[in-house]
Amino acid sequence: MVVDFFFGSVHHLGTWYSPEGALSGAEIGEHFADLLLTSLRPK
Repeated sequence: MVVDFFFGSVHHLGTWYSPEGALSGAEIGEHFADLLLTSLRPK
């Protein structure tokens, strides 16, 4: 489920990302990487 969400969000970047938004592309990338890696870590 996590991987499906992650790839769906990334594949639809052109729909929701705006360069004029509050976060830069690099910041969004960091957030996505953190989300993916955190959600895949065993507890």
